[in-house]
Amino acid sequence: MRTFKNIFRWAGLMLLIFSAPLSASFQQDQPPSRKLRNIARLYMAYGQYDKAEGYLLRALQHSRSDDVSDSERAICMIDLATLYSYQDRLAESEELFWRGLAAQQNALGPDHPYVAHTLRNLTAVYIRQHRLDRAAETLEWAFDIILKHHTPDNRIVTPFYIDQAVLLTQMGAWDEAEAIFAEMLEKVTAEFGQNHLYTAQVRKGLAELYLETGQYELAAQQLQQVLAVQQTIYGQTHRTLLDSYLLGAKICRLQGDLQQMQTYFDKALSTVIPSGDTVSVARLYEQIDKIRSDDFIIAAAAARPISSSETAG
Repeated sequence: MRTFKNIFRWAGLMLLIFSAPLSASFQQDQPPSRKLRNIARLYMAYGQYDKAEGYLLRALQHSRSDDVSDSERAICMIDLATLYSYQDRLAESEELFWRGLAAQQNALGPDHPYVAHTLRNLTAVYIRQHRLDRAAETLEWAFDIILKHHTPDNRIVTPFYIDQAVLLTQMGAWDEAEAIFAEMLEKVTAEFGQNHLYTAQVRKGLAELYLETGQYELAAQQLQQVLAVQQTIYGQTHRTLLDSYLLGAKICRLQGDLQQMQTYFDKALSTVIPSGDTVSVARLYEQIDKIRSDDFIIAAAAARPISSSETAG
């Protein structure tokens, strides 16, 4: 889905590789589409999605040339699909993932590990669309492929288990989801440490699970650890923090802390407004209005599991 290495180290490396002083032979070895994709990935890493889109559209156009491989063409579509998912353009993202998947299978074979990772990305789109049956189908397909290449305990399979826990959370299988999250949190913490983005990703999944199950204090505790890592690496206003700030606003809304909720809204807006992306700003205001509404409280109460004390009462 996304790389979990330190983003600034990665971005610096990319700048070094693709900066002007490169040898002419190295540049000539790259098709124009790949050069454009690499620039787009830099913009994506810094949350500048509107600029990234222009480069990816040009890359996709160049990839239609007869002398470009199916593999390169597939990556162009998958990168653009990934960008659209970041922008919440989920229908466009879904279509491009399927097109990219077909090209990828044609180039690499139907059971290549890269195909499994593309299916993971598609699963994430279906989860965000609340099409959970489709998400379950694509994730099962992804597991079938990746387990042909790696044992279940291999670190390569860890992101697949995390996706499974996210999906189970949305399906209401909270005990099973929590068990997977706990196991994966222990695994990634041991391997990467507490202050790694990978560890933060698992904690964010746990925070969302606790939100769904009405355990708001636990959700807030996990989110604070997530934000500590993300803000250290990205700063306060990086686009990547948008979902975390909105999660914080949801927790505060359900706790009745409207002042802190507004603080999270302000932080969320600070990640989008500077970009000048009016469509994203409008979408964010829609999300804010939804969280502020009474319907949000009603829906959360309806979804929350009934405790034994409530049953006894």
